[in-house]
Amino acid sequence: MQRMERTQPSSEPDMVTPILPAMKEQVRAFTAFVLEHAAESGQDGLPPHALQPDRSGEEIEAMALERWARPLSSPRWGRAWLLWSGPPPAAGPAGFHDPGARVVGHVELQGGRISAELHRATLGIGMLSGYRGQGHGKRLMQAVIGWARGEAGLDHIDLGVF
Repeated sequence: MQRMERTQPSSEPDMVTPILPAMKEQVRAFTAFVLEHAAESGQDGLPPHALQPDRSGEEIEAMALERWARPLSSPRWGRAWLLWSGPPPAAGPAGFHDPGARVVGHVELQGGRISAELHRATLGIGMLSGYRGQGHGKRLMQAVIGWARGEAGLDHIDLGVF
């Protein structure tokens, strides 16, 4: 049996594929990712992972914005972190940089369904197939766990699997 070495995470952010908290201004990029990721489900020998019913881009956008806007003191709040293929587009005095960057992975926490469950959240994670096996999932998990322990003060993170 091969023993796996534990390595310390780098304190340097990966600027090639940055992970940043999702903001409402990025909901369209997030929606494009969700639709692309769902389209990969069950393709090219990959296991199916899109168990929810097909949703339109408008529905995905509206649902994400609703979750992300809820305060942590409210049931079914949501917070997401997005893995970008490069520096995300950003408005500035010189215009946009790397407008070709897109969301290629994400992790999201969703708060409990009722007030008594606000000490816990359910985690969902997804990544486009071309970005798997490169350590990005581990980086996404580190980002969300750090936030959950610190800012959110959560006691439990439940992993929803199928």
